Amino acid sequence: MSKGEEKRKYIRVILDIPCKFSSLDYPAEEIGCKIVDLSIGGFSIETSGTLTVGENLRFNMSLPGVRQFEFLGQVLREVGEQKYALRLSKISTSDRTKLSNFILARLEEQ
Repeated sequence: MSKGEEKRKYIRVILDIPCKFSSLDYPAEEIGCKIVDLSIGGFSIETSGTLTVGENLRFNMSLPGVRQFEFLGQVLREVGEQKYALRLSKISTSDRTKLSNFILARLEEQ
């Protein structure tokens, strides 16, 4: 792989969508965050909360034109101050299809 070549498996779209999450590993109240990029395999969030690499989170969100849905993500790494990269670890087949359609539509807009 040459220097600067994209390593990601899936195309990512840039977003600014508020959502909420809760930790499956350290149960507490839902915490607000903002999804700043998204692909069918992962996403990045900005949050005021502190997360741990490997932590499993449950997200509730709604995308423009899509009903609210839920999915699980696992923290892969911290990528900036209060910004984290996550792997999409569990999502229903119907919600994955809706997510995929949203990403494709968003790519056409960008």
